[in-house]
Amino acid sequence: MPIVGLLFCMCRCCDNCGGEMHQRQRKNADCRRGLLGTLLFSTSLVITIGVLCAYAANQNLSSQVKNIRRLVNSNMRDLHTFANDTPMQIDYLISQYATAKNKVIYDLDNIGPLLGGRIHEQLNKEVHPALNQMLSMAGVKIHRAIKGNSATK
Repeated sequence: MPIVGLLFCMCRCCDNCGGEMHQRQRKNADCRRGLLGTLLFSTSLVITIGVLCAYAANQNLSSQVKNIRRLVNSNMRDLHTFANDTPMQIDYLISQYATAKNKVIYDLDNIGPLLGGRIHEQLNKEVHPALNQMLSMAGVKIHRAIKGNSATK
């Protein structure tokens, strides 16, 4: 439509088309026609640039959406691997705790009966129950995680 209007304006500027003029001609009629033709051309140019920008943005968005599917699949695989490996890592940490606990108790037993006995006695009263309760809680959580993980498979 703007192109047809532009052509019509150009024809009118050159006095090639249209019928007889019934209105009165003013002095600035040629200038006015040129101004309107220029405004029509600049408006058409702005609209064309806007359409081209929208097309480029649409192409960019389409390519980004195609990449999202691949990234989501990769993230889901990583999450699945993390969920499967977490119970084994917790078991490893618990086994390392037992090694460290046995080493500390062995070292305390070898310090001597005066110092080692008092520290050992204090640990038995306060620390060992807390650590054993923590281990039992971790064991319940591991059991639930393994149970929940096997239910999802």
